[in-house]
Amino acid sequence: MSKLKAMKSVSEKDSDSNPIYTIAGIGVVLIGIAVVYLALFGPSPTIDLDKLEGNANFKGNPDATVRIVEFSDFQCPACGFGFTQLQQILPQYLDRVKFTYRHFPLNNVHPYAQKAGEASECAADQGKFWEMHDTLFTNQENLTIPNLKSYAQQLNLNQQEFDACLDSSKHASKVASDFSYGASIGINSTPTLYVNGEKFSNLTAEQWKQALDSKLA
Repeated sequence: MSKLKAMKSVSEKDSDSNPIYTIAGIGVVLIGIAVVYLALFGPSPTIDLDKLEGNANFKGNPDATVRIVEFSDFQCPACGFGFTQLQQILPQYLDRVKFTYRHFPLNNVHPYAQKAGEASECAADQGKFWEMHDTLFTNQENLTIPNLKSYAQQLNLNQQEFDACLDSSKHASKVASDFSYGASIGINSTPTLYVNGEKFSNLTAEQWKQALDSKLA
């Protein structure tokens, strides 16, 4: 009889302690949910805008309060779409916005992206980065080295200088440096854009207009 009482006593103690364990378990689950929520929807880490822009090609107002930085790949189809959308809107805002382009060639899937990036920098040496930038995005399916040299001719660049620049991989390290920096801040896809440090992916022309109007308000 005493043994049954003892067993009952132990059972009662276990029963009494269950709510505590249950509450503790719920607490752990809630903490886990909170951590995941903050990771997904919480404030982004502060990004140094000067480092984000780096020593990269830009257009627009250098003193603008709204600063856009794009990490992109000239062979990336999504980047090509993004280019067409931004081109519809950006010219209207260039007096109030600074737009910076940085390279993020996804070489494992886009074998011509690295050289295309280098070609844009070779064009920049002759003051025509943006002309080459636009040409490359307009001709994404034709980015072989002969194509790149042909585009230089179309843009009236000094052909000998351009060819020497491209053939020597003069700007390979600059393109690679952009990629390394982008990877270091968590970029893993293209296009990735930042507006005053706030991260965006591809936007339509209308979404760009809304975003810029909001930032400029």
